[in-house]
Amino acid sequence: MEQIIDIKGMHCASCVKLIESKLESLKGVESIKVSLIENKAFVKFNPEIISLEKIKSEIQTLGYSTTNNSVMNSDDDNDINANDKKKDNDNNNLNVNIEKKKRNLFQGIAYGLIPHISCIAFIVGSILGVTVLTQFFKPLLMNPYFFYILVLISLGFATLSSALYLRKNGLLSIAGAKKKWKYLSTMYGSTIGINLLLFLIIFPLLANVSFAAPTGSILALSNSGTSLSTLKLQVDIPCPGHATLISGDVKAINGVIGVQFSLPNIFEVTYDTSKTSKQQILALDVFNTYKATVLGESAVQTNQLNAASTSNDPASTSGSSSNTDDTLATVTNGVQTVQLSVQGINYYPNPIRVKVGIPVKLVADINNMPGCSKSIVIPEFGIRKILNSSDNVIEFTPTKSGTFQFSCSMNMYRGQIVVEEADGSVSSYTGTAPVPSSGGSYSSDGCGCGCGSR
Repeated sequence: MEQIIDIKGMHCASCVKLIESKLESLKGVESIKVSLIENKAFVKFNPEIISLEKIKSEIQTLGYSTTNNSVMNSDDDNDINANDKKKDNDNNNLNVNIEKKKRNLFQGIAYGLIPHISCIAFIVGSILGVTVLTQFFKPLLMNPYFFYILVLISLGFATLSSALYLRKNGLLSIAGAKKKWKYLSTMYGSTIGINLLLFLIIFPLLANVSFAAPTGSILALSNSGTSLSTLKLQVDIPCPGHATLISGDVKAINGVIGVQFSLPNIFEVTYDTSKTSKQQILALDVFNTYKATVLGESAVQTNQLNAASTSNDPASTSGSSSNTDDTLATVTNGVQTVQLSVQGINYYPNPIRVKVGIPVKLVADINNMPGCSKSIVIPEFGIRKILNSSDNVIEFTPTKSGTFQFSCSMNMYRGQIVVEEADGSVSSYTGTAPVPSSGGSYSSDGCGCGCGSR
């Protein structure tokens, strides 16, 4: 007799082999073929030796269900044992399915991330000031088709993995794909999802973390009457992963104060008009590959803003003196105040110019000081401090004239302090430069991120 048995609960080729192996071992079963696509078993057996119900019963003991769930056993104990086995197998199948879904999800995330390693490495290198990384990956980002290649690679990984899975389970067909639509949905959904997360959230955020407009720089310039201008550009970049490339090249121009990126491809460039111009910015090589269109520009006289702010601040007019030298720190109530931030791999202003014998207060713009730049070492003045949002001030009084070097604890971000005499002259004395340990960080303070601070 030949019969077709409908089976529910099969998921992969292992299920097929398990059922076929079990039924082949039964006396009276002459042949067995299980189809995963059709969810059916094609059985040829001798009804005088074994019944159809007995065959279904054996399938059910493996944890699968058939169209007829009745079990023909000679006694109740056998029925109970069969049901217990079925429950155990059901639980095992459930755990296997959960593990498979987790594995599919992690694979999809990996397929979304791996093709974009170069973009991620370029951004990380820009944030940390690792020029080797940025120079190595820059030629890739300068290829206008690079973005499309990355998308195709990520989808290619997902497609290859899905094809191998379906082939392994004998489901490499349209019908097999329909049967495993949940698997395919998880694979492609997680791959596409991680790409969208990178393009719409992570890359734009990182672009502005590494190259946000340094407000400390603008505040310092506002005391000097310098004319600033803002240039709004629309750049034809293929994806936000290229934003750091544009920002990095623009920031390298002397006179550019800051660059702010916003989706989908807008860059706002703030620059000192006495040092650079719109034409110089637009003449960058990167804009030969990625065309830049000027959406607007505006000029702001920062000395007017400063005058308006100081006229409303009694402390700024009472007991204070103003320096005419546009690079000197502002003296307010007997204290030389400097707004400190980071531009590229240097502290800004650079150099910091102060007078000897007058207390100095460095007020750090934490939002524009990435990574270890918050951990500042000034050996000559005994300064070794990790700044944070609740404690962002460094205070000291220079007792001698000269030029003094300082840096972050990793010696990646550097700056210079020039201490003048009252008459404006500067001694030839050069202070001790920060010296990192052989590991690249200061032996007393570890990496400068706070984990090894005393």
